[in-house]
Amino acid sequence: MPPVRVWGPGRAAQVPAGDADFARRTTICPELPAPGTTDLVGHIVAGYAYHLNVMPLDAAMPDPGQLVRATDIAVPARFPASPRCRSWFWTTRASGSARSR
Repeated sequence: MPPVRVWGPGRAAQVPAGDADFARRTTICPELPAPGTTDLVGHIVAGYAYHLNVMPLDAAMPDPGQLVRATDIAVPARFPASPRCRSWFWTTRASGSARSR
């Protein structure tokens, strides 16, 4: 079975600071406040570690380490890291210029 492929943005260089109206009070996961797609997939798989480690023994399930592959896509620097900025992915996807690998 071929792996499920997940592509998405990599880690952001910084988290937006906010402003007077929308200021952040707490930073979630300060050691990795802006995870990328490979981080996200890795954390999801880790969250199901027990199940994924036991199921192949019980149910002839394929090797879970081979089921998903994540790839970070570099987002061009000209797009600011802003919650008010439209996502590069959706903008290019809508215009048809996003390329699959």
